[in-house]
Amino acid sequence: MGASLEESIKQLSIDLKQEQELALKSLLESKDLLAILPTGFGKSWIYEAYASIKNAQVVLVVTPLTSIIKDQIAHLNRSGIPSAKLSVLQHEDLNACKFKILFSSAEKALTNEFTSLAEGQLKSNP
Repeated sequence: MGASLEESIKQLSIDLKQEQELALKSLLESKDLLAILPTGFGKSWIYEAYASIKNAQVVLVVTPLTSIIKDQIAHLNRSGIPSAKLSVLQHEDLNACKFKILFSSAEKALTNEFTSLAEGQLKSNP
């Protein structure tokens, strides 16, 4: 990864809470993560920081809250982080992979169409 976690966070100019930092560290160490944190705690900083630090091709955020998805997409796009809701994208949009962060419900992320496409992307972009 190059820079340490602390150096990478300093470059983002954000102050993370202990739980956020632990979650981010887990992601950066390629560990699976389920972050169950209170409303308003700043869960979005975790995936935003991860996308920035790791320069990941795509980050998939699974959430059932449609209103939050709309707000997050608007915020991220204003901040220069291309984001979209998986359910409104066409197959060509997903193939082109123009987005840094994709939001989805669990139901949509588990469809055969999406999982087949994601597996194809992983094979072609290890």
